[in-house]
Amino acid sequence: MKTIRMVFAGVGALMFVFVGGALPGPGQAAIGIPNPAAVYCAMLDYDYEIVDTDEGQQGMCVFPDDTSCDEWAFLACECGGEYSYCARQGYGWETKTDGENSYAQEYCVCVQDGEEIGAITELIDFEHAEIPLPSAPGRMYNCPEAGKWSIATWRGEDATPIGDALALCPQQVVAAYRIDPDTGAWTRYLRDRPESSDLTALDDGQDVIALGSGASNASTEDLGPLPPAAAGMLGCPQPGKWAMSVWSGASETTLEQAVATCTGVTIEAAYWLDPHTQTWSQYFAGRPEISNLTNLNQMQGIITLGGEPAHSASPS
Repeated sequence: MKTIRMVFAGVGALMFVFVGGALPGPGQAAIGIPNPAAVYCAMLDYDYEIVDTDEGQQGMCVFPDDTSCDEWAFLACECGGEYSYCARQGYGWETKTDGENSYAQEYCVCVQDGEEIGAITELIDFEHAEIPLPSAPGRMYNCPEAGKWSIATWRGEDATPIGDALALCPQQVVAAYRIDPDTGAWTRYLRDRPESSDLTALDDGQDVIALGSGASNASTEDLGPLPPAAAGMLGCPQPGKWAMSVWSGASETTLEQAVATCTGVTIEAAYWLDPHTQTWSQYFAGRPEISNLTNLNQMQGIITLGGEPAHSASPS
């Protein structure tokens, strides 16, 4: 039986400076299958781990000899090829980077006698995969450190009481804020102050700006697997409105590629605070000279401003 272990190290934090006001700016979630790289690892009956690194969340596929490989690199046969689906079928393999695969920019193709058999993602029925995984109460990703803010992401059941979700962070969270994507208004949670709190529950894939305290919660290790999510941007904004969005795909994805998974809206601007330096990074569509937010890691939350969807030019 496959197992999935959550290895929790320290996570970053950020300082929120826009509470009660609008974010500075220039003048719905994607639909998909569960993370295909994680599904691929589990389908081959290998162990799957989510680890926290300085760069963000990283999924690892662990093989029988205790070696491991980044989940997306394994899906592309960039490492662990001898444990790949192709190898199990007696085929050779090669990595392609032509962007012709609907699941990943880099992908693995099985080959035999110089002929392509097909991409792994075509030979395996990802969309109807049924992977038995142990249940878990969920997890907060990118929890704040003591005395710092972070954009923390909830992965678990919808309508989970926010106090229960935040209790899974290593440090107690004393305050949390979230933008209502419909009204643009801020809602807030203040620990032990229900009379002043109007943020009461979180749905899967939602994030909040959270402030950590010096007090510790109970251990959060080995709570189980990452719940399934579309490999795209979750919580995309509506046109003309701000939202708190989170990237659920591979780490080191360019921001342009990530926001392109939003449907019916373009992303005009995005902000993120470095968890260590507490400085803002920003992205403005079509303005690379003033943009310094270029890549996103898995489960990284950002604050986004929606624009009108791009329209194709009408034929003359």
